[in-house]
Amino acid sequence: MIAWAIAGTAYTVFLVFAAGLDFLLLSFIVYAPGTVLFVMSRREQDRKLFSPAELVILVIAVAGFVTGVVALATGAITI
Repeated sequence: MIAWAIAGTAYTVFLVFAAGLDFLLLSFIVYAPGTVLFVMSRREQDRKLFSPAELVILVIAVAGFVTGVVALATGAITI
């Protein structure tokens, strides 16, 4: 079961990176707000919000989100 989850995650990561930098930045704009749902579910379960590994992923996602929004605003990338 875990092997399928790892394979699915690896394939998703491959598809995002294969699309190129423009689509990677656009995907961060879509993925980063999903963190709000993650935090809400963790709070409902009275669990720690982020493990160290999840915190690293959060920092990367937020940096990608900010970069993507700035690139969209300046016209460096378009939808």
